[in-house]
Amino acid sequence: INNVPYGDTVNLYAYINQNPPGYTCSISPQYTTAQAGQSVTFTINCQAQAKPITVTVQDSYGASWQVTWSGGASGSKTGSSSTSWVITASSTVTFQAQITANPPGYTCTISPQSTSANPGGSVTFTVSCTVNTGPISVTVNDNYGAGWEVTWSDTQGVVSGSQTGSSTQSWTIPGVPYGDTVNFNAQITSNPSGYTCTISPSSTSAQEGQSVTFNVNCQVQTGSI
Repeated sequence: INNVPYGDTVNLYAYINQNPPGYTCSISPQYTTAQAGQSVTFTINCQAQAKPITVTVQDSYGASWQVTWSGGASGSKTGSSSTSWVITASSTVTFQAQITANPPGYTCTISPQSTSANPGGSVTFTVSCTVNTGPISVTVNDNYGAGWEVTWSDTQGVVSGSQTGSSTQSWTIPGVPYGDTVNFNAQITSNPSGYTCTISPSSTSAQEGQSVTFNVNCQVQTGSI
């Protein structure tokens, strides 16, 4: 400011007449005084305007999950179903997600495990699960040498097969999905000389992690003299 008389005092006022897009600004000091030969400094500070970030978790399996966030806003949320919520932030927010408990019979993941979003944006986390599988143990007790056959198939069309023998045997059926049911049928295919045999049970069912046992029983054949 030129031509300020010696000893005169100048009153100075400052204000923001327009904010840049997305920011709210202030100037300080808003009022001060100065005399000839002095200098005055005004400082402008701006902050990004807070805007919403929409967060969505897609979970159709009932897995338990946790989402935490930090940066432009901080907090956490847990759940075990699909849901959405809104947080307010003035700068970039970093998110972390994890599965805290799997539903029975499933192993689940959530993706992405880490991401970020700017104010006005959105993030979506998706829960994916795979069915756990396990074996069924099968035993045929046959002390007579009878010929037998065991067949099996499941309700989901995943596992099927058959086994034959004429002695005591054990085997494992792998890869049975959780909650699936495998149906078994057993029969005698040949009797040892002089015997009539049966196998029991002739039909049964089992699920993963269980076991099935079949027993061969034989009676001596009788005749007349």
